[in-house]
Amino acid sequence: MEHAEEVARSNADLARFASVVAHDLKSPLQVISGFAEMLGETHGDVLDERGREYVSYIVKNAARLNRLIDDLVSWARVGADRRPPEVVPLDRVLAEVRARLADDIAASGASVVSVALPEVTGDATQFVLLLHHLVANAITFVAAGTRPDVRLSASRMADAWCIEVADNGVGIEPEYRSQVFGIFQRLPRPGEGTGIGLALCQRIVELRGGAIWVEENAGGGSRFRFTVPDDLGSPA
Repeated sequence: MEHAEEVARSNADLARFASVVAHDLKSPLQVISGFAEMLGETHGDVLDERGREYVSYIVKNAARLNRLIDDLVSWARVGADRRPPEVVPLDRVLAEVRARLADDIAASGASVVSVALPEVTGDATQFVLLLHHLVANAITFVAAGTRPDVRLSASRMADAWCIEVADNGVGIEPEYRSQVFGIFQRLPRPGEGTGIGLALCQRIVELRGGAIWVEENAGGGSRFRFTVPDDLGSPA
């Protein structure tokens, strides 16, 4: 019990630290991004092609750094935001994820379908975050000209549900499959990520007592699988 309380305090301290650092980083970042955008808007006609390209790089990388800060804060908060467990229908979770990713789905022409997703017990907010990252990755990391095809399904184990998110993306080589869940682990492939999304997924799953892994999809791409144990206190 004492160890659990110590871990909870440590997670809370980490979340507070991340929030403070995020605020201090975002303030100057917004200034940099704002002035770069103003420079492009007000002086774009006097900048040569290279100058406009430099402004574009500043704005683009400021946006990426902003996403990185948000993901770091989310990662830190997962262990601190412990809400009472509730029954979570995963089909409703997926509906919310679809709504959040509506623009990306429309732009890519992605198909996101599911088959008989169950109700599980846990933190609904964290399940949304988990499926959001897995589905967003499946939409993002595809070969040029490929229409993303994302399929979610579930299978029953002895004392847990196993949830699968399968895609037709670029896939992950076997030697990298044990590394992709490490924080800041980014693979050389199409699309840009922060290197935190899958680490966040692993943190959510393991705090819930489950496990997450990735396999090759039979038709090409990847199959991410994670378990949600019936027992809140023991891993599957």
